[in-house]
Amino acid sequence: MTWDTRNGRWEYASNWFGSGGGGGSGITVGTTAIASGTAGRVLFQGSGNVLQQEAEFFWNETNNALQIGSPTAVSGYGMLLRQSDNSATTGVRVISNNQAAYMDVYYAGLLHTGDLLLQGNTSIRLNTATGVTIGANSAPELSLDIRGRTMTNSRVLLSQGADVASAAGAITLGGDGNSFEITGTSSITAIVNTNWQNGATITLMFTSTATLTDGTANSGTSIGFELAGNANFTASADDVITLVLSEIGGTQRWREVSRSVN
Repeated sequence: MTWDTRNGRWEYASNWFGSGGGGGSGITVGTTAIASGTAGRVLFQGSGNVLQQEAEFFWNETNNALQIGSPTAVSGYGMLLRQSDNSATTGVRVISNNQAAYMDVYYAGLLHTGDLLLQGNTSIRLNTATGVTIGANSAPELSLDIRGRTMTNSRVLLSQGADVASAAGAITLGGDGNSFEITGTSSITAIVNTNWQNGATITLMFTSTATLTDGTANSGTSIGFELAGNANFTASADDVITLVLSEIGGTQRWREVSRSVN
């Protein structure tokens, strides 16, 4: 038995003398099978300096993937994670060193199945079904739901929605834009407020002589107009009017902002 000054250990024959208590008691990696071992399981030190293995900690040699939580083996991924407790709120969490920022992937529970939450000074929540929230850790109410001030140094591109036919009574505008071409000659008394909110601005562009009727009382989701001079707006081809959905004194109305009579 000799002392190895390079590694600071006693050397006995070809084996190291360590906490195992005797020479010749070690294993030779690569040639010695592990009793009751399963190919692919990652070995780790358990209590009492004992090597242990766990079915949910697995190296998939075929797909070159580290699998945690026994997910289904899928090729093309470097790491596969699976929540082991289906009753838990958070499936996977990746945290910063001081835990002030983190990323959660939700399996079920807290808000929506399929959520991805990025939490730091400002939260970003992405949901596969409902949309994205920026600036709050809450479910998105729209496809893109931004809470707080928004700044951009580039052009904001808005869309013109599909044409809407005038109809006697209330009309419904599409969810595909904020400006709409209004066809036909009917008298419109209201616009449905579903999926609009106070502060929303719309621009109506007329191809013919449709009329907006001033002062019609609200009825359910059908919201009437407050037009300039408390008078009806009878359009002609190429006329344009801009309205804002707003609440004044507890009453929601589509109120005229401007018009262009061409």
